[in-house]
Amino acid sequence: MKGEAAAATPKSKKGWTLQMKAFSAAEDADKLADKLRRNGHEVRVEAGEANGRMWHRVRMGHFDNWDAALAAKQAFEKNESVIAYVVSL
Repeated sequence: MKGEAAAATPKSKKGWTLQMKAFSAAEDADKLADKLRRNGHEVRVEAGEANGRMWHRVRMGHFDNWDAALAAKQAFEKNESVIAYVVSL
């Protein structure tokens, strides 16, 4: 398949993080972050602009390599039943 090899082990110079969700409203991001913190996770909300809109991203962790980020994603999803995405920094 086209692009399959590239998707197998993506490269990032700055590392990887898990992103659970992005909200346009900061309050919504804070609600999810607070819930995850109550469950023992160290999460952060990062604000940034994309396509002319401000987004508040709920993120967790910093990983130096794709495999570590993927393992953390799988463990998080199993424990929380919340989808997480591995995103580059």
